[in-house]
Amino acid sequence: AGCTALMQALSAGHAEIAAKILDTGVSADFVDCAGRSALFHAVLGAQVDGLNVIISRGGRVNMLDHEDRSPLYQGCLMGEPALVTCLLNAKADPNLAGRASAMRAPPALREDGEEDGEEGESGARACLQEARTCLQVCAALAHNDLLLSMLEHKAEVNAAPGALGWTAIHLCAAVGNDVGAASLLSGGASLDLEDMEGNTARMLAERANQAEVLARLLQA
Repeated sequence: AGCTALMQALSAGHAEIAAKILDTGVSADFVDCAGRSALFHAVLGAQVDGLNVIISRGGRVNMLDHEDRSPLYQGCLMGEPALVTCLLNAKADPNLAGRASAMRAPPALREDGEEDGEEGESGARACLQEARTCLQVCAALAHNDLLLSMLEHKAEVNAAPGALGWTAIHLCAAVGNDVGAASLLSGGASLDLEDMEGNTARMLAERANQAEVLARLLQA
């Protein structure tokens, strides 16, 4: 709701139509009822041409919507390397993070460490909700090429702005992202940091029965 013709064109991937609308003098900075600008809609449209059009007309890359997501965060969430590269080239900030949401319990695990059924889905959602920065969402979803891009663009490797106090390597430990954990360790991730309940990344990996990640963390 509240989408302008420009937003609709960009969401649909119609870069040429978007350019013509902008030529009429329409502002690139109007937002819809969700706080999403035309540039954010260009990311949702998953078309680099449309994104380039709105960036070239002054669209701001570092605006947060009402869910505290930046366009770069959305691109990382979608796992779209071309969009992420375009945004980073336009000086998108990988360290933007929204406010932490209300306190939540850690993901529920069975006694054997495995997530199960609705509890497993709830745990996965909790991990994603805890992922407040671009680096964290890449870690949680194992978008590891994008994770490397975030590190190359000075993402804060030990940032933990979420309610549980998990860093990106805590998230890798919880979801079993061994490749991501290796990259984070190379990027200077600390294994000594504790979350709000005193858990280190090693402790989370053990609790979640993530054997490969745990082995890597124990060797680090």
